[in-house]
Amino acid sequence: MFILAASPFFILNYQTTSNPIGSIFGIQESIEQSIPPSSDASQLDLKLQDKFFIAVTEEIKHIFRIIIPFLALFIPFGIISFISKMQFKEKIMISTIVFCLILAIPQYVLSVEYRNLFLILPIFSIISAVGIQYFIKNKKNQNIFLLFMIIGIIVLSGNMLRERNDVNLELLEEKEKFGVFVVNSLEGKIMGDLYTQIAHNLPNAKINNEGLISNENLSLVGFGPPSKSINDLMVYSKNHKINYLIIDDKYEKRSPEFVNVYFNEEQYSFLKQVFNSDDGGYKNLHVKIFEIDYNKLE
Repeated sequence: MFILAASPFFILNYQTTSNPIGSIFGIQESIEQSIPPSSDASQLDLKLQDKFFIAVTEEIKHIFRIIIPFLALFIPFGIISFISKMQFKEKIMISTIVFCLILAIPQYVLSVEYRNLFLILPIFSIISAVGIQYFIKNKKNQNIFLLFMIIGIIVLSGNMLRERNDVNLELLEEKEKFGVFVVNSLEGKIMGDLYTQIAHNLPNAKINNEGLISNENLSLVGFGPPSKSINDLMVYSKNHKINYLIIDDKYEKRSPEFVNVYFNEEQYSFLKQVFNSDDGGYKNLHVKIFEIDYNKLE
């Protein structure tokens, strides 16, 4: 069942790398290349054991964050129920949890993201449901308890949706407008901010032989690897033939030098500004596009 559900991932991997399981068994290679946890440039010089310590710490933090409040309340009761029975299916469930948590550690070494734990969420939900059953067993007024629990879930979900909708719609519209401008105006390979808005506005997009979203005119790199200095960034850019950098006014821990380029572009003679949103009628979005002149870099 797992192989069937994961088959699109393996097919995409095969199409882009000719190896259906390449990115799984490429984890060790990535670690050896000093890709830090959370893609934070400040962690580039950490030793491997320090990276694993940070990975485990962040995984534990994320576990608590994703199970609060309701899963955190009832998972302990579910675990107690499992331990009290401990039949074959309970052993399988506990073993699966342990396996998933161990499997997530190498992923956390590469990138500290909640999605590394998505696989375990359905299992936590099952254990939580068992915990609810265990908690209300032999108790009076079970229906009232369940009613209050459902009301609590609705209230918390409503609050989450309220926060989700509390966004700057004008900024979102300007990001989309900028994405359309980029795909209609530039040619070559670009790297930097607003990757998502550019990618989903790219017509006839496909994955090229480098594993990049591209069409006949553009290839999108995203941020590339973490870099502590503009020199590191330019070495990567030259090796991968990057033509343009897209930089907004927000600090990015993967490439902290980006924000300095935005505010002090005169310090970088090899970067030619070809677009400034402040001159293009944008009110909320602040972003610049720079063309890289490798002749001046040398």
